Amino acid sequence: MHTSTLVTISAGSLLASIIGYAVYFDYQRRNNSEYRKALYNANKLHRTQQEFLQRKKAEGEKARYRQILQETKTEIASVKTSAERSEAIKNKLQYGEMYALQKKFWDSAKEFYIAMFYMPNPMELLGLLEQQIHPEVLRILQGLISENPQMFLSRVQQSFDASIAMTSLRPPHPKYVFRGHSSSVTSLTIFSDNVLSSDADGWIIVWAITSMRPRIVWKAHDNTILNADFWDQDRIISHGRDHKLFVWKINYLNANVDYPVEGRDNKKPWIIGALDVNALNYCGFSKFMLDEKMYVAIPSAKSEEIDIWMIPDNQLVHGKIKSDTPNGLVMCISLQLQNNTWRIYAGYESGAVIIFEYIQENWSIIYAEKGHQQPVLSVLPLSTIFVTSSADSFLTIHSLSHPPRAINTKRLGQESLSCRGDEKLLVSAGWDGTGRVYHCETGEMLAVLKLPHDGCKAAFWGKAGILLGGKEGRISFWDVYAE
Repeated sequence: MHTSTLVTISAGSLLASIIGYAVYFDYQRRNNSEYRKALYNANKLHRTQQEFLQRKKAEGEKARYRQILQETKTEIASVKTSAERSEAIKNKLQYGEMYALQKKFWDSAKEFYIAMFYMPNPMELLGLLEQQIHPEVLRILQGLISENPQMFLSRVQQSFDASIAMTSLRPPHPKYVFRGHSSSVTSLTIFSDNVLSSDADGWIIVWAITSMRPRIVWKAHDNTILNADFWDQDRIISHGRDHKLFVWKINYLNANVDYPVEGRDNKKPWIIGALDVNALNYCGFSKFMLDEKMYVAIPSAKSEEIDIWMIPDNQLVHGKIKSDTPNGLVMCISLQLQNNTWRIYAGYESGAVIIFEYIQENWSIIYAEKGHQQPVLSVLPLSTIFVTSSADSFLTIHSLSHPPRAINTKRLGQESLSCRGDEKLLVSAGWDGTGRVYHCETGEMLAVLKLPHDGCKAAFWGKAGILLGGKEGRISFWDVYAE
């Protein structure tokens, strides 16, 4: 007999048996009350067993939820600063995704749950996770939220309150607009109750904050002023594209206060120091005072090198400070004295960012990174980090202990970075005519300060507030985000 015939006979017999049992079962269910009772009791026992198992499983999950919540509460409390939160978000999201791929669903849900507490908007992250993560991870995550909803809702409320606070600041309005310059404002600073501004035609104006009126006005240079700053109340340093660096002695009594007028050279203060300098880089000087002596860092005759001069004695203290590799022109400089050690923070045409430190009577490079794809326009040293901006759209946060972190602001050309006194917030001047306020450690944008500027080239954050200088010559004064 063929195998196929045997298989056919066996299959037929099995089918006949199944049909026969079904007929017998239906007959007993309809006609035998004892059978129906036994069947009911068996079903009831099965349901009871299933409910017991589900209850035990739920109790086990609840215990695990409580354990995870206790662990996360301790871990969340240990993260204090914005930088720690930013790093924790990145790590938790990475581990959450990794555990989900390994089918460690409980571990994955725990990592995502902690990440939600560090996020500025936890509901936004939850919405993204609902679309992307494994359903079992989402179920556990929702169970964690349901186990202690007050803990989660309080974090959501904080996020909502912060959002409302930000919304209430948009759009902010300037406290005052200074109108005096007839060309692009190139630098701004505040000293005591005075605002110092310079422009592309070589003019300087010192304004009184109390009256919002000029105290002295004069044409300091024959070309664009790259930078101007107070030495003290009565002395000002200016650096122009006419290859001159001047130190001015200011006498506010009987000073000229007429606004810049084309073709008229107003009465100037006394020049008590003058230095021939290189101005091909469009890079202004950076200064600091040490032992009653003023030091300025400027690009040297070779535009990829940096010199440090003591003024007004015009003594070259350090010269030809340069990178080991070609990076093009020096675009911005910040001269600092940190831990009794001289440092130069320099940004280059190539996008490189370098820190030079004076160690054992030699200048050494202690940090070098390609922070940008376009020329670096501004470098802002802070206590533990420093921030750079460039012609590209990135705001880059640097640290000596971590790789640089670039935040895409989606706005090309931000310069003249300046921070609030507590180093928590900074402001930038944007080519699009706006100032933008960022958190220093996270790079989160907090506000947009907008006037109908054609473009902003200068920004400064002092105790009195924020100053922004436009290409059309106006200076807007903002009192937002006071310390």
